[in-house]
Amino acid sequence: VHTDEIADVVELALRRGRPTVAAHLAERLASAPALRVRALLAAGRRTDAEGVLATEAPEAFEGVLPLAKLWLAAGRPETAAELAREALALGDPQAATVAAEAELALGRGLPAAVQASKVRPGASGHAHATQVLTEAIRSVGSPALAGEVAAAAPGR
Repeated sequence: VHTDEIADVVELALRRGRPTVAAHLAERLASAPALRVRALLAAGRRTDAEGVLATEAPEAFEGVLPLAKLWLAAGRPETAAELAREALALGDPQAATVAAEAELALGRGLPAAVQASKVRPGASGHAHATQVLTEAIRSVGSPALAGEVAAAAPGR
């Protein structure tokens, strides 16, 4: 069985709500650490997932930003925020949204709003950034303003 076939079965198991099967198969995927982490997290094996995240280089996850997203999914927003800031410094245009999500997860609504507002209309991921901005504004006690931002978002 080829690695690609195993990866396909892992993805299928995740889609069908079979995280334990996905995690078991993913352990054989040394060449696909991101998929392995996703499967381990879905199976509730956070410590194992963190072990993979901590031991692999960012390049194994196709860069700093995908690694930040996985740390965020693993419930480690402090690490995700640090990596997202690194991705921002490298000029990754989607890093602002991940930085905002991490700040929001840390309970820091104002910095989250600042980061989310950096994503310009028309940019890739703007709709998601607007959702994060709305949540951040709501988290600092401004539900009316959050509603206005959500209502003004393109596509509404």
